[in-house]
Amino acid sequence: MSSRRLEEPESSKIGREYLVSIVVGLVLLGMIAVIVLYVFFSGLVPGLDSNDSYHHTFVVEISAPNTSAYEIIVPVPADESLEVPAFFEDGVEVATGTASVSVVDTEKGIGLKITGSGYAKVQWDEDIRSSSAELIGNLTMTTVTDLPGPTDAFVSWFYANRTDVEISFSYQSIYSDTQPSGILSGGGPSYYARFGPISEGWFQEEGDYHWMVFW
Repeated sequence: MSSRRLEEPESSKIGREYLVSIVVGLVLLGMIAVIVLYVFFSGLVPGLDSNDSYHHTFVVEISAPNTSAYEIIVPVPADESLEVPAFFEDGVEVATGTASVSVVDTEKGIGLKITGSGYAKVQWDEDIRSSSAELIGNLTMTTVTDLPGPTDAFVSWFYANRTDVEISFSYQSIYSDTQPSGILSGGGPSYYARFGPISEGWFQEEGDYHWMVFW
C-alpha cells in the first residue's frame, strides 16, 4: 500500500506567513521606539552620552601712549554665587606685551588686576567639559539691564590709575551640546565694551550684552 503525505491547506500557509510578518513588524517598531526614546532622553538628561562643553573666551586689551606704568582692574568670570573658579586663575595669561595679572578682592568685588606699560593683551581661552566644570557666564562687579531689541546692556566697575588709557573688554561663555544623533544646540552670554580715555580711580562703563542661541 502506498502512503501519501497530506498537503497543508493553502489558507494555513497564508495565515502563518501573515502572523510571522506581524511579529517581525512589531519587533522592528520596538527597536525604532527604543532608539527614538534614547536620543530624546539623552537630550534631556545632561551627560547621557552627549558631548557637552563650555567654551570660554575672555580678552582684555590695554593701550597706553607711553611707557609709564599703569594699574587696571577689570571684572572677571564668575559662577552663580559670584565666586571665581580656580581654573580661570590658573588659565588667564598675558598673551602680548609686558604685564602681570592677579585676581584681587576689592571694595567693588573680585577683579583682575593688570599692571604693565604700553600695549598689553590678556586672555583666557578654554574648553571645559560641563560634567567636571562649574557653570559660569556671569561677571563680577557687573549688572545687566534688559533693553528692547536683540542687544541688552551691562554696566561694570573698572579701576585705573591713569586717564590716558584705552581698554577693550570682552567675554563669552558658550555652552554647546552635541547629541548622539548629531544635533547641536547651545548658547550663552556675550559681553563687549571699548572705552577711553577714562577716569582715574573707580568708574563705571557700559557695554553690549546679548545671549547667543544656536540649534
